[in-house]
Amino acid sequence: MVVLSILGVLLIIGAIALVAQAVQGKRAGSGAIALVAFLVGLVLLLSGQMFVVVTAGQVGVVFNQISGGLRSITEGLNIIVPFIDQVTLYNGRVRDVTMSSSREESARGGEDPLEVLSSEGLVIGVDLTVLYQIDRTKTNAIHLTLGPDYANTFLRPNIRSVVRIQFAEFNAIDIIGTGRAQLQAAIEESLGKLMSDRNINLVSMNLREIRLPAQIIQAINQRQEEQQRVEQARLQVQRAEQERQVKVIQAQAEAQSIQARAEGEAQAILLRAQAEAESIRLRGEALAGNPQIIQLTVAEKLAPGVSTILVPSEGNFLLDLRSLGAAATEPGR
Repeated sequence: MVVLSILGVLLIIGAIALVAQAVQGKRAGSGAIALVAFLVGLVLLLSGQMFVVVTAGQVGVVFNQISGGLRSITEGLNIIVPFIDQVTLYNGRVRDVTMSSSREESARGGEDPLEVLSSEGLVIGVDLTVLYQIDRTKTNAIHLTLGPDYANTFLRPNIRSVVRIQFAEFNAIDIIGTGRAQLQAAIEESLGKLMSDRNINLVSMNLREIRLPAQIIQAINQRQEEQQRVEQARLQVQRAEQERQVKVIQAQAEAQSIQARAEGEAQAILLRAQAEAESIRLRGEALAGNPQIIQLTVAEKLAPGVSTILVPSEGNFLLDLRSLGAAATEPGR
């Protein structure tokens, strides 16, 4: 479209030159040629101003300089009113705002790193990147309230402000430790709401690097080493307690085993004693019913090695010969 406008301007200039020559009488018939050139140039110029191409990812805002109205145009070829409609193009893709200490990123348009204060007043350096995207359906509102330079006039100052406010709520140890995720979430929540109110969507916010003073890093390292020593001591105590519990369990098991063996042996002794007592009882009952068995047993014990027996005169003797003889003559004996 720019080419058409340039050609139109050139033809108009040529037509003016031809008219000048015709006025001076240098060229006959140049007036007609000038008129044709002027008309063609005017058509080309108007054509170049009538058509606007919106490339992929862009959104156009058309401002009517007479009525003051706004309308949006999308990707592709669009027709506008030349010299009355003014078109401003906005990038509708995801873009970034980077604040970094890297010279390469600064050369690509990034800003210097942030310097913020922690809750203790320590100076902390921060590198971050914010990804954002405008609400393509609210481009007219963005054009009215912020304008095309919204990244510099709105985003960057507010990013710095929100980050400084949120960092001031945390101490240095929490910032580089367990509180870092909470800090980032707080920044994203606050910044996201602020941007959403202006029709800009926060895609993500990344705290890429946090730099503390050297003495603070040294103190934190010492604290971490002390925590590791405490943890190791705790683990040693825990292992010792576990070993003690294992020994107690083993001792209890051994005691139970000894007790079981003792109870078994006691039960066996009791059973043997009961059996022996029962045997003695049965023998006693048998002897009580047959007293001759005792005398016979004594005689059998004495018989092999005794040739002479002395009998008391009173007759009180262990062996009753009459009863033995009578017992011997009884049938079945």
